[in-house]
Amino acid sequence: KIRARIFLAYTSNQISCGQREIIRFIVQHGLVDCIVTTAGGIEEDIIKCFEPTFMGDFKLKGKDLRKKGINRIGNLLVPNNNYCKFEDWMAPLIVQMHNEQDEKLAEWAKEVAKGEYEDGELPPRFAWTPSKVIERIGIEINNEESVLYWAAKNKI
Repeated sequence: KIRARIFLAYTSNQISCGQREIIRFIVQHGLVDCIVTTAGGIEEDIIKCFEPTFMGDFKLKGKDLRKKGINRIGNLLVPNNNYCKFEDWMAPLIVQMHNEQDEKLAEWAKEVAKGEYEDGELPPRFAWTPSKVIERIGIEINNEESVLYWAAKNKI
C-alpha cells in the first residue's frame, strides 16, 4: 500500500504568534512525515521553551521598546533576555557537536589509513547536516512543549 508523504512548511512567525501549539500537536501525533521551516522557526521554538512571549500591540513603537530591551514581533513582545538564554543554551551545544564531529573525523581517518576498505570505496564520513543538527536540538531541549522535541522523538 503506497501512502502519500505529508510535508508541513512554516515560517518563524507561525511559531511566534500562537500557531506553535497546533504545529506541535500535528508533529506530536505523527500527522506529517517531513517539516520544512526557517532558521527562525527553529530558534523561536527553542526560545519559547525558556521564556514566554507577551501580548503587546501593533501600535507600539519598536524604537521605544528596543531602548527598554524589548523586541516586537507584530503585536508580540519578546524581552532581549529570551534571546540571551537561547544563545547561552545553544553555544555550548554547538561546541559539543563540533567536538563530536572532530572525534568522528579522527576515527574515520584512522579507518581510512588502515586501507581495509573494499573496491576502493571509503567508509562513510560523518558530518552534521541541517537535519541532524535540528534533530539533535530537539533531543537536547527535552521539552514536550517543543515542536523540535516531537519531531526528533517521532523521527520527522
